[in-house]
Amino acid sequence: MTINERIAEGARHIVLSQDTDEQVTVPAGVTLTLDLAGFALRGDGTEHTVLNNGILRIIDSSSDLTGTIYGNVKNKACIFNNFGGQLLIKNATLTRGDVSYYCLLNWGALVTIDHVKIVASGNAAAISNGFYSPSKDNPNKAFVKMVIRGADISTSGSPSACVKNDEYGIMAISGGKFVSQTQYAVNSWNELSITGGHFESVAAKPLVCGSTPGDGGKCVLKIMGGEFRGATGIIDDCSEKQTDPAYTAPVWSIAAGKYNMPVEDKFIDGMMSMERQPDGSYAVVIKPKDRWEAIRTPARFAGFLCGVYKKDKVAYIPGGIELNIRDLRPVALLNVSAEGGITGYLNDGKLQLFKGGAEVSGEVKNLTIAVLGI
Repeated sequence: MTINERIAEGARHIVLSQDTDEQVTVPAGVTLTLDLAGFALRGDGTEHTVLNNGILRIIDSSSDLTGTIYGNVKNKACIFNNFGGQLLIKNATLTRGDVSYYCLLNWGALVTIDHVKIVASGNAAAISNGFYSPSKDNPNKAFVKMVIRGADISTSGSPSACVKNDEYGIMAISGGKFVSQTQYAVNSWNELSITGGHFESVAAKPLVCGSTPGDGGKCVLKIMGGEFRGATGIIDDCSEKQTDPAYTAPVWSIAAGKYNMPVEDKFIDGMMSMERQPDGSYAVVIKPKDRWEAIRTPARFAGFLCGVYKKDKVAYIPGGIELNIRDLRPVALLNVSAEGGITGYLNDGKLQLFKGGAEVSGEVKNLTIAVLGI
């Protein structure tokens, strides 16, 4: 019995028991878990290997995580998440060989990628979220979302990005390794936020951002963590090439991260600047001349410090940067609190915390320091 026949008969958790040459379609309204169990799903040579119209969870339960979905048809993907579809893919491998098309294409409501490996040659991005031709393919102007929690993606085609966030795409990346031998690691034409991960281009820049007037692109880039390595720079700004009066100005906000070369000031959050580190890398830090201004602006920065306190440092909200508590010595009045009924104050630049009259040492969570006055 084929996988599609089992789905039609009501199976909702299917475990592969051998390598399989079959095109799999998940109908709308169906919720399915497909466990690769270490085997290969290769398609039938005519369509997308997996077409999802419903809610699909793809996993690999094998101990060596060798479960793989192959794409071997021109203009067809390993996985196509169609309109309305929701997809979670975890601990699986996607590969397309020399076929010049995406391994994963999302036009659906949501895709979540959790520790997925993709190896791709051919001249197309490994992952695409959104619409290359939205006027033709997205008449309802639907936005599509993708969350990448962890991935290991390498591309070697010319040109071949690891990830493309296309028109009407909203993407959040919190971890993974993205290395392109020939082009950008991430190519974004709408909204992209990065809080972690390794992004590298061996021959170019790791990031490019832009948008097309009238096609749902807004060119929003927010970086709050991650490591970025480029050969010719860090970010390629395609908004510089736009002359259409309908074009929406880009929104840049880099508040954290580690870089192998400096980033242009226009991309960096207004309170931040690039500083060269002892290891030769560059980091985003609070501008020394702005530290006191941040503290002296209670309306904007009340509660501006919030996070985990440890070793005289606390996380700074726009980017999670660690700020030395001693930098706050000029402040005369602060309201300090933390999880579990903990309160505190500054004493000559040292933060002292108390609970029930007894001093607290070590790490505390959800620490908040609100500026009340100077």
